[in-house]
Amino acid sequence: YYRGDHLKLDDENWHCLTVSRRDPKTGKFTMEKVPVYHIVDDEKKTGKKKRVVSARDVAHFEFIDDNQIVFAQRNSKNILYAELTKAVHSPSQVYLFGKHENPVSCLAVNANSKIDIVASGATDGSLFVHTIKDGKKVGSCRRAHDGEGGVKCVSVVREMEEEEEESNGDIIVASGGTDGIVRIWIVDSDNIRLKMLCRLDNGVSPISCVSLKYYKSSSSPSLSFARIFVGSSNEGTFRVWKSTLFKSGGDIKNADWSVELLQNAVAKRLRGNFNNSVNVESCSVSKDGRSVAFSSNGVNSESDVVEKSILQVMSLKRDTSSDNSEEKQQ
Repeated sequence: YYRGDHLKLDDENWHCLTVSRRDPKTGKFTMEKVPVYHIVDDEKKTGKKKRVVSARDVAHFEFIDDNQIVFAQRNSKNILYAELTKAVHSPSQVYLFGKHENPVSCLAVNANSKIDIVASGATDGSLFVHTIKDGKKVGSCRRAHDGEGGVKCVSVVREMEEEEEESNGDIIVASGGTDGIVRIWIVDSDNIRLKMLCRLDNGVSPISCVSLKYYKSSSSPSLSFARIFVGSSNEGTFRVWKSTLFKSGGDIKNADWSVELLQNAVAKRLRGNFNNSVNVESCSVSKDGRSVAFSSNGVNSESDVVEKSILQVMSLKRDTSSDNSEEKQQ
């Protein structure tokens, strides 16, 4: 409450909240003064200006094509869809695409074929898969990952033969959580659920990034294999899991997985200076799947301040002894 005719009233005595009530029986109004509780310290205590938030930040987004995008705002349960306008100053219409029961923590679209699938994870551990064409939910798991923070990252591909034109192959999803586990799922669209194919124990630290890539073997066109690129926070490691060969079109459930060597080690470990920890923040894989880039932050464990940021690019060695030596990405 502020008096417009007394602009010099001090906040200590006059900064308050007034509440009015109307008795429905008598029609009488009453007014009272109630205390104001500041959840965030004001500028006088912190020395920092208050941040006025009029809109939520966009925390996660993926392009479907040049004109379509899906995204989620920070601490929002909603997955949103928008068609981008060509006019610079013309706003786009935003539509509700899907919804979790808790805030969305990650988004991904299938990148190995025509983009028609959106996978999303949430802080409660739920994992959903929607089709872009009609927004229909085709896969769901309420507790894909345990632990505070739930699903931290997700990647999705659609299995397709080279001669296939329609998007009718199996949908495979890889997810990572705060439980330090990577899980691989196949979508059962008839029952709107996700069937877990296998789990990869990556360590005790939360998974911070995951990328699933499919490859075809040039020596055996009917066979495929896959790699999962995994980054961990806190312990600062980056691993690549590689599957054995399997028949294209859904037979990934019969594949075995092992850790591929990176510079003669099962994991690329990034270390900070004394008293520091390293967090692997994100990763990106080249189109041919042979090079991977990942970013990491060196964090001082006492002050929780980021002291160093590193972007590192690594090439995977070709395995000339296997049938995969001339592989190409599917």
